[in-house]
Amino acid sequence: MSLRWIALMAWRGAFRVPRRSVFALVTIAAGLLVLIFLRGVQDGYIAQRIDAVVRMGAGHARVVPARPRDVFVPDPRAALALVRRLPGVQGASARLRFEGYLHGPGGDAGAQVVAFRTEDEAAVTDLPKFLDAPEDLSGRTIALGRELARRLGVHAGGEIALIARSAAGPPAADRFLAVILRPTGVPLLEAHAAFLDLDAARALLGLPGGVTEIAIGLHDPARLPGAVRAWRTHGAAGTRFSPWEEQAAEVKQMIGTMRLAEKLRGGVVFALVGLAIANLMSLSVLERRREFGLLLALGVAPGRLLALVFLESLCLGSAGVAFGCALGAGITGAWLGTTGIDLALFGPDLRAALGTDAILYPIVTLSNLLASSAWVFVVSAVVTLPAAWRLLRLDPVDAIRRP
Repeated sequence: MSLRWIALMAWRGAFRVPRRSVFALVTIAAGLLVLIFLRGVQDGYIAQRIDAVVRMGAGHARVVPARPRDVFVPDPRAALALVRRLPGVQGASARLRFEGYLHGPGGDAGAQVVAFRTEDEAAVTDLPKFLDAPEDLSGRTIALGRELARRLGVHAGGEIALIARSAAGPPAADRFLAVILRPTGVPLLEAHAAFLDLDAARALLGLPGGVTEIAIGLHDPARLPGAVRAWRTHGAAGTRFSPWEEQAAEVKQMIGTMRLAEKLRGGVVFALVGLAIANLMSLSVLERRREFGLLLALGVAPGRLLALVFLESLCLGSAGVAFGCALGAGITGAWLGTTGIDLALFGPDLRAALGTDAILYPIVTLSNLLASSAWVFVVSAVVTLPAAWRLLRLDPVDAIRRP
C-alpha cells in the first residue's frame, strides 16, 4: 500500500459521513474562532493599557540612579547623550521629580512635582498635550489637574505657593501662576501631580543641572529588551535602566493573571475540539471494522493502517484549522481590528473598570494563529490514540465475521 493510496483513503475516510464530518469541522472552526477572538481582544487590551501607562508619564523606560539611596542621576548631560544614541530611541526627557506642598486661595495639598522641558517630554509622553499650548509651562507657571486645582480653590491664572525642600536642606518657596490641564482621565494626574518647567524647578531647589530620572520613548515597544541590553553594555556608570513595568507593577501583575486565564481558557477549548475529533475517529474505526479486517487479511501492515487513521484525523484537523483561522483572522483582525469594539455598548462603567480607551482594538498576529493551529494538530494526533489502540488489537478474522 503506497503512501499516495493511504493519503487518498484518509481523505475519503475523513469525509465518508458528511454530516458527522461537518459537525466536527464546525466544532474545530468555532473553537479556534473563539480562541483567536479572545486572544485578540486580550492582546489588544494589554497593548492599549501599556500604551496608556507609557503615554501618561511613565515612558517606555527610565534611566535612574543605580543605588536606591541616591537621588540624582550622576553626570546627567552625558547620560542623556548616551540614551539618545541607543537603538530605537524616539526621544529622551530629563526630569526632576520631588515632593512639594501647595498653598492656594482655598486650601493646601501635597503633590508630586515633576519638572521637564515640554519640547523633550513631547517625544516621550503625551503630558504636554494636556496643556492648551506648550508655552503655558514656563518659568512662572505650574500645571495642575482639575481635582487638585479644585482642592486648592484656584482657577487658571490664579496664584499658588509651592514649598519644597531645597538642595541645601531648608525649605524653599516661590509663587507660580496656575495652568489647568485638560481632562486626562487618570486619577493620579488629576488629583496628586503638578508639573513645572525644568529650569524653574532647578532654580527653586538650588540644583543647577540636577536630574532625578531620564524618561525614554521608543519607536517600537518591542525593542525595549534590546535597549535594556545596550544600556547594560554601554550605559553610564552609576545608573540603571528601569523599564515601565517597575513603575506600573499592578499592570504587570494584571497581564500575568490574564495570561494564566488564557492558558486555562485554551485548555477548555482544546478539550472540546479533542472530544469532537475523538468521537469521530472512534466511530469511524468502529464502523469500518470489516474494512480494516479485510485489509489486514490481505497483508496490509498494521503500521499502514495506523498511518491511515492518523492522516484522517489530520485531514479533518487541517480543514477545521483553515476554516477557523480564516474566520478568526477575518472577523477579529481585519474587521474588528480596524473598526474596534465600542465598550459603551456593554455599559457605561466598563471603560472605567478596564481603565482603557472607549474603543478596544483586537490584535491578531501570525504567531498566535500558528500557535493555535499547532495545538489543534497536536490535539488531533493525541485524541486519535484510543482509536489507533483499538485498531492494533483488531483480529482480522473476527472483524470480517462480525457484522
